[in-house]
Amino acid sequence: MGKCLFNVAAAVSLAVCLVTAGFWARSLGHFEQISVSRISKPHPDEAHVSTWQVRWYSNTLRFHASHSPLPASDVEKQREGVSERAGNTPSYRTGWKYSFEGDDNTRFMEAPTPGFGLRHPSAGSGHWFLTLSVRPWLPTLIASVLPLTWYLRFRRANRSHRSWQFSLREMLVMVVVVSLLLGVAVWLKH
Repeated sequence: MGKCLFNVAAAVSLAVCLVTAGFWARSLGHFEQISVSRISKPHPDEAHVSTWQVRWYSNTLRFHASHSPLPASDVEKQREGVSERAGNTPSYRTGWKYSFEGDDNTRFMEAPTPGFGLRHPSAGSGHWFLTLSVRPWLPTLIASVLPLTWYLRFRRANRSHRSWQFSLREMLVMVVVVSLLLGVAVWLKH
């Protein structure tokens, strides 16, 4: 059971490593973001908006999560069909919403600087957000530890006396994998 769990964790960690490496390659020349939001109405006169975002820009990877309760007056305006709000205010229909914004939309946004920010709910308002900005090499490096450990354990179990000798087949496979990864990195950069 423990070995199976370690294998699954290593596979998930490898997937995270590859995704963050892709974000890293894209962040060198683009400012893009993926947003997922959920709008719920626990009561007829109350709505809650939860948002999760991943942004990559200027060699920075930014994770953002927030939760905001909406005033009853805004919910009433939506129910009556009054559209007096600004154009960038989200619609208050319940459910999940997904969006991807590329360079054509994000070029007008101001990219925040790398850093860490945390704000707790204030005096009963229920609003909170969490933002974490890091250089993309950090999550890529952290996510690569488990797959590397799995690989070294695999090599040790199969060839304990020749752990750093590779067959011609293994070297060809590695050359193909590395060239594919480099090709994907160049493709993602453009």
